[in-house]
Amino acid sequence: MYIVTTATPYIYVPITAPVADPTTLTAELALVQQDITDLTAANWVTAAWRAPAPGAAKELAVLRDTGTWPDGEYMCYARLHSPPELLVLPAGRVRIGDTRG
Repeated sequence: MYIVTTATPYIYVPITAPVADPTTLTAELALVQQDITDLTAANWVTAAWRAPAPGAAKELAVLRDTGTWPDGEYMCYARLHSPPELLVLPAGRVRIGDTRG
């Protein structure tokens, strides 16, 4: 995914979970620079569930980025709270701004 530096778009993340209705789970997203491997509590932002299109197999979690992000390559992670488990899933790469150098 590519995002212009000045944009504040929603980031849609497809989620498939081994439960009948994943929207019953609390979801969070983290967007961190690509080289960060240890996520902290400060990285996670509460996400909202988006209703899927009729017949869609996946739900989408939504995070609105209202912060300022420098140009760079980022990784997005989803975290689902399904007590007693806490699932952390890599959701994909996000490029912000022109990183071609």
